[in-house]
Amino acid sequence: MLTEKQLTDIYERELENAPSAGSDVLNAKRNFHAALDEYCAALNYEAFLWAYALGYEAGRMESEASTAEDCFSINKKER
Repeated sequence: MLTEKQLTDIYERELENAPSAGSDVLNAKRNFHAALDEYCAALNYEAFLWAYALGYEAGRMESEASTAEDCFSINKKER
């Protein structure tokens, strides 16, 4: 069985010998992250537009309902 010291030595030696990624891999990763950021921004924008449209529609419906109630109450008072 290996001791902790032996394991640490092996780990450090192999860490130094680990191959680094090539420029094509690094560029692909960079492009992937940029595309993912753009996708997330587009989703957030679409969610905002959808929520805004729903809120606008709800406000419009509430405004129309309160206007109808006001008209109804005015007609009642006139009678």
